[in-house]
Amino acid sequence: MTDISKNNKVFYFFIAASLLGIVVSTYYLFVAEESDSAQTLNSLKVAEISKTFNDIRLKRSGNLHWNQVARNGGDSLAGYDGDMVFSGKDSKVVISFDETQVTLNENSLITLSKDFIEVDKGLVEFETKANSKITVKAGSKTLDFKDGEKVVVRSQKENVEVIPLNPKAEKLSQDLKDVKIGTAAAELVAPLDNKVFIGRPSTKIRFSWRSISFGKPSSLEISDPSGKVVKSIESTKGFIDLPVSELFGGRYSWKVRDGNVVSGARNFEVLKDFEIKDLKTEKLDDSENDNNVRLSWVLNKRYNAKLVVSKSSMPEESVVDETISDKSSVELELAPGVYSWTVNSLTKNSEQLSTQVGEDFTIEEKIVPVSEIKFKRFFLRKNFSVKKSYEIIWLPIEGAEQYLFELTGRGDKILESKRFNQTSHQLQFLSNGSYHIRVSAFDNKKRKIGFRERSFTVKNQKPKPVEKKEVPAIKLKAPSAPKVDG
Repeated sequence: MTDISKNNKVFYFFIAASLLGIVVSTYYLFVAEESDSAQTLNSLKVAEISKTFNDIRLKRSGNLHWNQVARNGGDSLAGYDGDMVFSGKDSKVVISFDETQVTLNENSLITLSKDFIEVDKGLVEFETKANSKITVKAGSKTLDFKDGEKVVVRSQKENVEVIPLNPKAEKLSQDLKDVKIGTAAAELVAPLDNKVFIGRPSTKIRFSWRSISFGKPSSLEISDPSGKVVKSIESTKGFIDLPVSELFGGRYSWKVRDGNVVSGARNFEVLKDFEIKDLKTEKLDDSENDNNVRLSWVLNKRYNAKLVVSKSSMPEESVVDETISDKSSVELELAPGVYSWTVNSLTKNSEQLSTQVGEDFTIEEKIVPVSEIKFKRFFLRKNFSVKKSYEIIWLPIEGAEQYLFELTGRGDKILESKRFNQTSHQLQFLSNGSYHIRVSAFDNKKRKIGFRERSFTVKNQKPKPVEKKEVPAIKLKAPSAPKVDG
């Protein structure tokens, strides 16, 4: 089989799949819709659906799928016997059923019938007119409301509650003896009673409740221990996110007011005891103490402190970065310079809560008295030989940990520089010339505590020249010329 024929088969497959998709879409657009229309034509209209807000869905009797109803108004829809209506989160729908107005709160589901309305779940309000009557089923209960009674039915499986909303409905407590009669007060959801919040700057407390006011504003009231209302905020959503920064540390109570009806109260506490206070810097002058500064602060012991110290000239490079627990001060030994410092409060899980900045401080260079080093041996021969060296010895300085020996020659050229802890040094052969020796003593803080210097000159003795003995020249007599006779 050639590549061309393979490509043709793939092409025809996609054409067939596309045609099948068009057929299926056409069926759902026309046949299914026609079936739905036919179903509604054969059903009995029992209600009018109007005043929709947000997520409202409708399932016709006999159908398996839900239809989204137009959001926020739109044309009214007829409700038929057997239809189901659902209101989603933050949603509401008003239905006219005979002479009764039915209002579904959020997350509520009902089924319409020519003889009754069944509350499957949620909060549903019923307001009857004079000389009218409606039957409501909820769980295993059958309830009758009439003659201007206004109530809310709260249903969750077999948990059914009837809440009277006007004086005419108050007598229901006598008529419905086997049904729980509730109040119109909002049901508090969160936070739970006696909840404790750590007042971080970013924290928000969500107060939520279930109200039966159906989109009407409810008021969140927060009171201090004396009963004074310190916050009163309205919301139609059933919740409020309150930044904890708007509250001081302490105990509070909260409740929700719907008109003249007030819910029960719950308590909560805001902890702001993680604030850092009273940052202090204290210079330490005790000569026996190696530390030269004490940094202190006030912080509740339930939190840790993170101390950061850096030189003001290089704030990005910290010389101290330490997490400290169970104490509120620290003594440090710092080199001379100007420093800045901050303290952060942390939870035990190292979460940062707050920061306080201390005042800059200066560590002055401590002046240490310098003693004179005494040489025990400092006599230089005038004659240095290659095979010989000379030992210089000095007396030890109290507190000295290290000595620095330096030898310089002409023009202060450094010929030798060594550090060690002994009090002597061997000088090797030196050629003729002028020299300078410096011996310095340092303590364990590398501070100079002793010093001595001395200059000297080396004059090596020149070796005696070898005397040359003159050998007397031997005078040779030249032979006399032979005499020639005649």
